[in-house]
Amino acid sequence: MKKTIDSYLMETLASSQGPDRVTLQYQGWGKSEGCVCLPGSKSVAARALIMSFIYDYLYNINVDLRGLPLCDDTVELNEAVRLLQQWKVKGNEFTYDLGSGGTSLRFFLALVASIPDFRGEITCSEAMRRRPMRPLLDALRMAGANIKGENAPYIVSGRQLDNREIRVESNLSSQFESALAMASLLWKHPFRNNVSTGVSRPYVEMTNAVITAFSHAAANNRLSGGFVYNIEKDWSAASYFYEFALICPEREIILPGLKGSPCSLQGDVACRDIFARLGVKSVETVGADNSGITLKGIKSEIDSIKRNSEIIKINLENTPDLVPALAVGLCLADIKFEFDGVGHLRFKESDRIESITGELAKIGFVIESSDKKMAWRGKTTEARNCKNPVFDSHNDHRIAMALAVAAPCFHSVTINGAGAINKSFPDFISSISNLGIEAV
Repeated sequence: MKKTIDSYLMETLASSQGPDRVTLQYQGWGKSEGCVCLPGSKSVAARALIMSFIYDYLYNINVDLRGLPLCDDTVELNEAVRLLQQWKVKGNEFTYDLGSGGTSLRFFLALVASIPDFRGEITCSEAMRRRPMRPLLDALRMAGANIKGENAPYIVSGRQLDNREIRVESNLSSQFESALAMASLLWKHPFRNNVSTGVSRPYVEMTNAVITAFSHAAANNRLSGGFVYNIEKDWSAASYFYEFALICPEREIILPGLKGSPCSLQGDVACRDIFARLGVKSVETVGADNSGITLKGIKSEIDSIKRNSEIIKINLENTPDLVPALAVGLCLADIKFEFDGVGHLRFKESDRIESITGELAKIGFVIESSDKKMAWRGKTTEARNCKNPVFDSHNDHRIAMALAVAAPCFHSVTINGAGAINKSFPDFISSISNLGIEAV
């Protein structure tokens, strides 16, 4: 069963506020520290789910995946892989619904197109149908894939493909390359991705690292017939707690199990260094029983950056998922910024440049944007005096979470479409209650 929104949000949704709507208030934080259990990385989980099927299909090796997050994207991909296992045994034709997960749909479509004798229909949500797929479809067809349809649902007849010097456009999403890199383990000759070009390159590096990890683990455990693969904690989810530390300094937050660089596979581990520039410091503990990250905003450093009045410039081409937490956090900390390399944010769950600009305008911040940049240069409007803003998530989990963390700066914040958080972090509302932000 798909895990639905956590108990805090369920109570709110059952109230008179209406469907999918939550109001949050900051009740204060009397403790010296707060502890938050982050979900597993859905990016790592998606790669591990695809690779686990490939290793079972090719080598009859069972992979025990531990730490899979219970978010919508992972649950939907896991269910699709489970149905694919049934097809492998019984040969049944199924409709595979990948929901709203861009990673899930792209990875799964490339996989099944590469499996000889596979037959099935691949579909997704209406929102996902508006996101780019053409570069992946073109590349797969160039390799010999039989995929009917230019948009979901796709009718797929799998066959063994071959790398005919195919190229894939990667200026919109790195997921196209990652999908081909994994699926092509079933091809006559594997696709070789290029980690030096395109957007979000750390995600391509993550894919290569997961492929290598599976290869090594299989070689070391060939006689046992299986191995365990642990999904690391999610740095993208951690960004909202760094945002909180920037807004509410001098409060210690503990994130158990979160790995720092170089152990983490995630590009969003850069969150730690980016926020360090802004006055949020982290200490990593490494040990069998108590590993994790402890972070705290240093008020004197944050105030110094604010007084300096220089615009903080950050290139986020490789870490687009950090943009919502950074944009909201920097505005509320009154620190001017300019982000570069963010053009591909227009093709996420929402047009995140437009979504962030519109929601921050509701609380008086004037965001400037162009094709690749967005900035706040200190300009505000009378809406800056708003006490009880009502935000819209734009059905985007990262927008919803970044705005929820703004609660300490207002009497209350209300978020319409808060259920979007299920996409990556279903327990988010109960998690921020550990920091004094409560659903009311």
